[in-house]
Amino acid sequence: MKNLGYSVGVFSTRKIWTAIFGDTCTLGSDGSIKLWYADYQTNGIVDPTKSSSDFTTYGGFGGFARPFLKQVGGTVKVTNLCNNPSWHALIDIDSIL
Repeated sequence: MKNLGYSVGVFSTRKIWTAIFGDTCTLGSDGSIKLWYADYQTNGIVDPTKSSSDFTTYGGFGGFARPFLKQVGGTVKVTNLCNNPSWHALIDIDSIL
């Protein structure tokens, strides 16, 4: 993908990463791909005491030195787009490091 000019990244949490790749996979160690991680506490609910710019919850996994994006909330449904009640969009709430 990079040879074709695309920026490459991965979306994961530590739990998902470990379940799929194990603790020893260091895919991100060379810095060639970006990590987008989710900071959900339970059931898709983010700890309200943490701000979207607080990346201390990352903790490290997969060899990534730091994350590029942090998803701080689940999917939000935005309705009535262009004043049309049947149009909607699903938006994830993210923050860039």
